Amino acid sequence: MLAASCEKQAPVVEEPTREIIEFTDGEAIWYGDDGNTEVSDMWNIRLYTDMDRDEAGNPVGPGQMIQISCNTDQDTKANADNLRGVYVTPSDEYDYSPGTFNPGYLVEIEIPGGYISAPAMSYFGELAEGSAEPAPEFLEEGSVSVEINADGTFTIEGSMMTESAISKDFTYTGELVIIDKPGVQKKALRKRK
Repeated sequence: MLAASCEKQAPVVEEPTREIIEFTDGEAIWYGDDGNTEVSDMWNIRLYTDMDRDEAGNPVGPGQMIQISCNTDQDTKANADNLRGVYVTPSDEYDYSPGTFNPGYLVEIEIPGGYISAPAMSYFGELAEGSAEPAPEFLEEGSVSVEINADGTFTIEGSMMTESAISKDFTYTGELVIIDKPGVQKKALRKRK
């Protein structure tokens, strides 16, 4: 005798697989308390996929890059140990407390005869074949973890959301070139309205 079941089974819904971007090259630029916040120093961590470099050292596509603008404890020098930690979405546009990141936006940079527009703070970028200019997607929320390994390399992992609600999940393990540029940002930039 055969028995049949009339119970309905819920359909199986599979979550889409999230792509994790694996970056292969990195640098961290220390600007100090560039914005005169009096509460934190700003570091821009830039990570790149494997790309060629032009004569000036800029990555040239095709490839991907991400810049995360991190607020760390204040220091008098570019102390990479201050990067260790987790960086989360700030509570508002005036929150520069250590452990937050600065959401991205477009700025205008003054040049002789006018201004040019460029991405600033935190953004993801696709670099087209032969291009050194990323097509930016500004990062508005998420979190990034920065660890310093026993051998002095860094492990950086994050999940960030762009202004168009696209998740950018990424990882990097390797050395970071440390660049010391305190006070450079505020001289050239103004936020575009």
